[in-house]
Formats: sequence, structure tokens, C-alpha cells
Amino acid sequence: MTSWTRNDLERIGAADELLLVSFKKDGTHRKPIPIWVVRVADDLYVRAYRGHETAWFRHVQQRHEGRIGAGGVTKDVMGTGHYAALLAGVHPGGTVAIIGDGAVGLCGVLAARRLGAERIILLGHQESRLSLGRRFGATDLVTSRGEQAEQEVIELTKGGAESVMECVGSKESMDTAIAIARPGGSIGYVGVPHGSEQINLLRLFFNHIALRGGGAPVRAFLSELLADVLAGRLDPSAVLDLTVDLDGVPSGYAAMDQRTAMKVMVRL
Repeated sequence: MTSWTRNDLERIGAADELLLVSFKKDGTHRKPIPIWVVRVADDLYVRAYRGHETAWFRHVQQRHEGRIGAGGVTKDVMGTGHYAALLAGVHPGGTVAIIGDGAVGLCGVLAARRLGAERIILLGHQESRLSLGRRFGATDLVTSRGEQAEQEVIELTKGGAESVMECVGSKESMDTAIAIARPGGSIGYVGVPHGSEQINLLRLFFNHIALRGGGAPVRAFLSELLADVLAGRLDPSAVLDLTVDLDGVPSGYAAMDQRTAMKVMVRL
């Protein structure tokens, strides 16, 4: 790039670690390399521990271009949303219903779009978040709750969604996920369970619905997600809607608890 925008400088200045990607002769990306960076006014200086002999330095000198990635949202909620999509069996041309309009659910929308889903139904209640979900690629929005929401999804999909992503963890959201899954479909749950220990196993059993979930092993697919971020094909940064300093961490947690913030970035 020929110049840095103010937003570029702020994001890079706040990052603990940057990832630098140089290009091969055919225009494809090399593996991201972690680097240190120092910002002085509007200039950025990166450190090559072997000086001019460092491989990435030589590659950038040859092509005079590359990409820098900053920020940790890809390693956190984006990876979790992607894992939910994998567990739910999201595939090109498929239909997916995503329960939850928080940061993980919204990143789930990005993940479903990235995996080629044709129809993406987002269930949530906050207008600003649903608007972002639409921007991320949701094709349908459902704002009702409980049985009303279940009926709407079943009508929209003519029998239920083949892939369901549960991104909340509550009993209500798990009940909804099981109710809206099409027979033979799959549910991927990444919301930490709270109060949802008892589920409708009979519906899962008799309708051959798969239920998979757990903590996301983000490192397993971090490289491919970062490659898309660095290539400009994936941008989950909009879920970071509040920035605080170290002293503001308690207020950041309070904002997320009160649903006035979705995901908080701490700037040191």
C-alpha cells in the first residue's frame, strides 16, 4: 500500500503481534509470519531479526507489496463461528439457521457465507446487530422467540433447516435449535451450556438429527481464516464495537453483560 489511513495506524498500534504476508511470483500468499512493529508518527517500522537476509524481507523487496494483519478477532469469535458452521455441516448451496445475534453468531453468518451457504437465516432480537448480520450475508431475519420463531423458520425452510448453529448456550436457544432442525440435519453448538443440560433427545433420535459441539479448536483452522482476512475476503472486525483501556475492563464487561456492547477491544 502507498499510504496508511488513520484507522490502519490505530489498529496496528493497538496490536500485540502482526502477521506479515508476502506474495509468491504467481500472486498467491506465503505463510503468515509474526513480526514486531514500531509506529513513529505516521510511519511504521518492522523488525527483521536477520536483517536483509530474512526471507520475508527479501520477498517483499522483490515484489514491493504484501499484507499486514492486526487484531485478534479472527483468533477468537471468528474461529468459534467457523467451528459452529463446520459442526453443523454447512455446505455450498445449503440452508443454515443461526441462533444468536452476538459476536459469535454474527461471525457464524460470515462463516456460513464463506462456506457457500445459499440461504442464511439469523435469529436474534437487537436491530443494530441484525442489521450487521444482514450486511455480513444473512438472507432472512427472524426476531420472534420460542415457538413463534420455530414456526417461522419451519415455514421459511419448508420443514426445517438442514444446518443449525446454536451460538448462545441457553436452554431456550438449544430447544429452538432442536425444533428447527430438518430430519436428517445437523446442529453445531458452540454456546457454553447454561441451563440446557436436559434436551429433547427423542426428537434427535427419531429424526436422525446430529448434535455436535464443544470449545472451538481455533488453531486447527486459524491459518486459512487469517489468509482470507489478509486477502480482504473476510472481515469480522465490525463485531468489535467498544474500545476501552486497561482501567476500563470492568466497564467493558458490564457493557457486554447489559448488551450495550457486543465485543470489547482492550487497548493498552
